[in-house]
Amino acid sequence: MNVGTISREKIIEKSQKIIIENGVNAISIRKVAAECNVSIGTVYNYFDSKDELLIAVIESTWKNIFHMPNGPMKFASFSECVDFVFARLQKGVVEYENFFDLHSLSAAIGKNGEGIKVIEKYFKHMEDNMLKVLENDRNIRSDAFNENFKIEKFVDIVFGMLLNSLLHKVDNRLEVVEIVNRCLY
Repeated sequence: MNVGTISREKIIEKSQKIIIENGVNAISIRKVAAECNVSIGTVYNYFDSKDELLIAVIESTWKNIFHMPNGPMKFASFSECVDFVFARLQKGVVEYENFFDLHSLSAAIGKNGEGIKVIEKYFKHMEDNMLKVLENDRNIRSDAFNENFKIEKFVDIVFGMLLNSLLHKVDNRLEVVEIVNRCLY
């Protein structure tokens, strides 16, 4: 066993690998330590608990899915943004198999609910960015929104469709983009 140095990032990477191959329930500090070829204490030097490790894995996974090496994306339209987000999520479902099923997400939440806070943070960030894109889309019909159909609610509904697609592992990207186009343009 290598009791030398290992990075926090490497531990997270190995944990992601375990989840991809075997699901969230397969994660244990002992298993992660074995996968990293380090002592259990070494893993505990970086993470106080399994829950803390899972939260770090959740954060890292969301960052990996939406990491843009050339900086933030600029979108010509809201439908282009929706298509992009769907494509990235679908890529994430394939790349991080076993990570996005409902059971895995439930297990990742942890006893104290910290995992859900991390997930909500990323969802809020995504929704806020989608709202900005929608507000800046100059091609939207003038009558697309009113008192009964507010712009924020539309983003919430579209985001809900994204999450539904993600959790059910269904690629209905084209249909959702079509709904967006019919509602807005």
